[in-house]
Amino acid sequence: MRCTSAHADSWLVAQADTVENRRVVEGTLGCPVCRVERAVRGGVAWWSGEPAAVAPDPRPDLAGDPLMRAGALLGLQESPLPFLLCGAAGLAANGLVTLADAPLVLLDPPDDRAAPFTTIVRGAPSVPLGAQSVRGALLEGAWASEPARVAGIVAALSFRGRLVAPAATPLPRGVRELARDADQWVAERAPGSST
Repeated sequence: MRCTSAHADSWLVAQADTVENRRVVEGTLGCPVCRVERAVRGGVAWWSGEPAAVAPDPRPDLAGDPLMRAGALLGLQESPLPFLLCGAAGLAANGLVTLADAPLVLLDPPDDRAAPFTTIVRGAPSVPLGAQSVRGALLEGAWASEPARVAGIVAALSFRGRLVAPAATPLPRGVRELARDADQWVAERAPGSST
């Protein structure tokens, strides 16, 4: 993870109080440049505000054909690079983790039900991951509707990394569209793209 403050990119240093399955469950993320600290509580990294309980979302996990579609559009595979699920796309986490052994990072999901097996980040103003460090991203909600956030996700995509977004989301610079229907489009990071 990287610091999202306005300075040269810097990786965050983790002080882990509790670790489970190579994931920080309790601890602190700190920036060596600006000295900002982010709390990690219950497997959730809090970028802004005090850590607090998030009410359970009544919507069910994505399953069946919609889940298989999400995995196929992402090009989900076993990968050392994480896949991002942004906003309500986090409802696919429980199912996607059974389809491939790849790390999942959830940005502002509807609730924290996936905390035991994913990385959840709440309140980050931009993508807290380095350039070309993400294999694919599935966007919903605010993450799809804010061009600056979408551009940050494109910058985080690896070469040929997949980006899936609602059909109404404008196609950002740095990707080429692969397919589109009435609901979503899928694109990949273009060769030589620096966004």
